Amino acid sequence: MATPGQLVKCIAEALGIPEPTVVQYDRLLAENDLRSKGGRGTSAAKVTAVDAANLLIAIMGSPVAGASIKPAIETCKTYGGLRVRLGANSETVKTFRRLGFPTMSKLPKSHSFREGLASLISAASVGESLVIPDEDGRPPLVGPANDWFVELRLEGPTPWAHIMVDASLGEARPGEMARLVYHNLKRDRDGGYWAPAKAGNLHQSRSVDFKAIRRIGALLGQQPPKAT
Repeated sequence: MATPGQLVKCIAEALGIPEPTVVQYDRLLAENDLRSKGGRGTSAAKVTAVDAANLLIAIMGSPVAGASIKPAIETCKTYGGLRVRLGANSETVKTFRRLGFPTMSKLPKSHSFREGLASLISAASVGESLVIPDEDGRPPLVGPANDWFVELRLEGPTPWAHIMVDASLGEARPGEMARLVYHNLKRDRDGGYWAPAKAGNLHQSRSVDFKAIRRIGALLGQQPPKAT
């Protein structure tokens, strides 16, 4: 199991942001009981997939303008607590399993974004990755070359997120995609969703592919990262 310091270093390198910045996010999470804590030496804290999920959420959901670290706790709680609104059905479960993510297929029908992301990180920690099924007699495609087609995305300022596994190579073919969408938007009379007017017109979107998740999972599972 990895220590908080190792997780901070891993995420800083995976996202390409300064390690001191990640340290500040991590410190705030620890102070607010959103990261595992322990003593020093052999009793030092060992981080979990949920700890890694919280740190990723706090960083990726931070505002694009103004101070970003100060509201990290609210950001982590808000985005992490988003409920799944699309994709929590038996077909998606089957697709996750068929595309190489059996761990994701075990998520409960009603779950939070924090739980979904922690499950994806746990999947990476045991070596799961996207499998693009065989086509026209060609063998299935497996490995880091497929990382681009697994996406974690957070949008704001109205909180919204998704986890998408796309074996259709961007062609959006039914049955070859598994997608979980998370938000707390309200429905209108026509069955659509609307965002609060106070959200304004500024929109931000941040995403990572499975390369970053694979790296974090390898740290938590003590597996050597595969070459990319």
